[in-house]
Amino acid sequence: MAANSAIAIARSFLYVPADNPGMLAKASSRGCDALILDLEDAVAPANKVAARAAAIEYAAAASSDSPAVWVRVNDGDLGLDDVRAVAGAPGVAGIWFPKAEPGPWLEEALALAGSTRVGLLIESAAGVARLAQFPTLPEDTLVQPGEMDLAASLGIASREDQLLVFRSMIVAECAARGLPAPLAPVAPGWGDLPEYRAQSQRLKEWGFVGRACIHPAQVAEANEVWSVTHDELMRARAIVDEFEAHEAQGVGAFRGADGAMVDRATVRWARSVVARGI
Repeated sequence: MAANSAIAIARSFLYVPADNPGMLAKASSRGCDALILDLEDAVAPANKVAARAAAIEYAAAASSDSPAVWVRVNDGDLGLDDVRAVAGAPGVAGIWFPKAEPGPWLEEALALAGSTRVGLLIESAAGVARLAQFPTLPEDTLVQPGEMDLAASLGIASREDQLLVFRSMIVAECAARGLPAPLAPVAPGWGDLPEYRAQSQRLKEWGFVGRACIHPAQVAEANEVWSVTHDELMRARAIVDEFEAHEAQGVGAFRGADGAMVDRATVRWARSVVARGI
């Protein structure tokens, strides 16, 4: 997916340490829809400033058909310096804020980002518990659970059954605010690709759109899970066409050609599928 595509519906975001020249050199060929050049957890403290410079240089040199380039900044004062440096920089599609929770840091970071698109990593008990207290966010803001940090903050094991309630809270908050559906969290282990695919399918069913990847091998799995099939696209287009024809006649709900009930909720789903299938 090119950098100027609708990144809200990207299927895969691949994390790449910004201070690793070898990984950066291969990043655009991995098949992902977007990259997250990491200045935070994957970078040693002594390399933070150099990583920032490398990320800015990489984004500026990216071609128009390369994956969209996002940057995950640090938290604290260093993170604010990161935002100042990368906001509006050539080729930077967006900035991911780590450990996002309501408070002065997030408000200052959002102000510094200006018109640059932002993503919020929900990685703490405070971030989850205070979802409704987040400030007003641009309508294209992305959200992603950071589940390893979140599990540690909550004092729980990072098992799917224990995290499901918190995942659902994030999905619901995004929907309530009119934000894009959240990006599915990373899977720390990458060796079991069948399990990664099965888990991705579950996350899709739970309301996540696309997934963050920490290894190139995961990209193809995420892309396939979140790609719209031809049959799904044809059915969605048919529903939209039927709905618009009935609406023009003053009919709000009806039985579709396949026998299923069609109403405004159904057509919202259909339109989202059409948008992802373009």
